[in-house]
Amino acid sequence: IELGSIAEPRRLTNSALADDLALSANGKWAILGNELGRVEVWNLEEGRLVDQVQGLSPQQALGAIQYLNYSPMGNLGPKRGGGKVSLTPDGKTLIAGFAPGYIKTYALSEEGQLSEAQSMYSLQPFIWLGALGKDLAATASVPNSLEVWRLSDGKMVMRLLLDNPLRGVKMIPSATPRLLTGDQGNNLRLWEIAIGAETQAIQINRNDLSEIGSLSIGGAGKILAVERTMVIQLCDLETFKPAGQVPSA
Repeated sequence: IELGSIAEPRRLTNSALADDLALSANGKWAILGNELGRVEVWNLEEGRLVDQVQGLSPQQALGAIQYLNYSPMGNLGPKRGGGKVSLTPDGKTLIAGFAPGYIKTYALSEEGQLSEAQSMYSLQPFIWLGALGKDLAATASVPNSLEVWRLSDGKMVMRLLLDNPLRGVKMIPSATPRLLTGDQGNNLRLWEIAIGAETQAIQINRNDLSEIGSLSIGGAGKILAVERTMVIQLCDLETFKPAGQVPSA
């Protein structure tokens, strides 16, 4: 990973394959989750490792690898023993997920030190994890559910079921937590977490057999790009209507 200006890049040499990356809002820390079930905190200004924690024991990491190798849903969740990392908006709490469904929270100090706070377990392997606020986080689990967790006590406070298997999840920038999901049926759904309900839905190209691959948000949070087999479908997030498409590379 290289960060900084083009003239003076900063290289972080990770000892294992990184599965996910989170950057602190103040630009000081890079948090890496790697394939060995380890979370690392890097100082971006100095390019050095500040702290690391082993999220999974060697036995758990081995079990995760075996599960993902033999489970029919293993190819949809986090690979190997690693997973996802996300920081709360205030930068004080790290949420880390490890295959197949372990979730842990850590307090992140001003010096970049991690201390474990809560431990949770998702019912199924998850494909996405994100902080929704200071005390809420969400996971998207295979095949078709969204879970909302309270970070202060590690309790699941909400579980939403979709009609079709999930293919992508994105958090929508807004004053209240909102999630956008794409599923195998080519449905895009907008979820208001505060009320625990779907508020808008659209099916894109229902006669097209190509499935949703991933979701990206651009245009100052107003345009959604839906990657599909041969095209990238655009959607206006203000009107929740199709806004054209472009060929994929």
